[in-house]
Amino acid sequence: MKMIENIKTFFLSIIFAIFILCYFVSFGMLERFSIIMITLFIYTYIRNIKKITMKCHCTVFTGIVLGIILCSYILFFFEYKNDIKKEPSTISKNENTAVLLLFDGEPERYDLPVLLKNMHTNDNLKNRIYIPFRLYQYKRAYEHIGISRYNDISKNLREKLLKHLDEGYDVYVAYLNNKPYYKEIIYEKIIKENYSKVIVAPIFLTESKAYKRAVYDLEMENLYASNGMLKFMSPLWDSEKTAKSIVKQVCKINSKKNEVGIVFNS
Repeated sequence: MKMIENIKTFFLSIIFAIFILCYFVSFGMLERFSIIMITLFIYTYIRNIKKITMKCHCTVFTGIVLGIILCSYILFFFEYKNDIKKEPSTISKNENTAVLLLFDGEPERYDLPVLLKNMHTNDNLKNRIYIPFRLYQYKRAYEHIGISRYNDISKNLREKLLKHLDEGYDVYVAYLNNKPYYKEIIYEKIIKENYSKVIVAPIFLTESKAYKRAVYDLEMENLYASNGMLKFMSPLWDSEKTAKSIVKQVCKINSKKNEVGIVFNS
């Protein structure tokens, strides 16, 4: 009889852990339902705490930990999958130059599948367990700011660049951490159009690990091995014009001082 009770307690603890993770990562009705269920579980546990033995406490703790670990792995079934079809282009060479503006990117709203894809870089147990808590931080941040304007800024930059470029340039926007991902644009737009020249322009201050991985992916794919030409521009930190522009703006603000320190916060 005690064994059956322990098994029941163990599985209820796992269910309790599932509701905790649902609260951490979900919005709306599911979040509210999770709060109700968590409250009922805690109320029942506290109400019967005098009857609970130390062994039962250990069973509850073990069930919660196991439930969190299992749910952390199950979460990745909801990860965004960008199934890209690598089909060779059948049209003649496009003599225009494709310019790929590559941004870090972030979802406009809280997007669980996209965030999971961005976090799926390290499969160790510690990272997996911590992911629901990171998602909770993102959820609260989006609740606070409402909506991210990152996509609007990148699209505005594209429009401004198009106005300054001559004819013969097609400008695309892609992201490292948001849809459309750079591989999607490369395969579904640039390769499909069969551009003879492609320029990848990273729009961020540092050579992040994600950017280096993107460069490596593109080079390893050997996308333009035959007649095409793929060129990578340096990130903004290595741009002489960017540096001069920043110094010029700083000097306008503080023209009396001869030496000015500039701190980049990316």
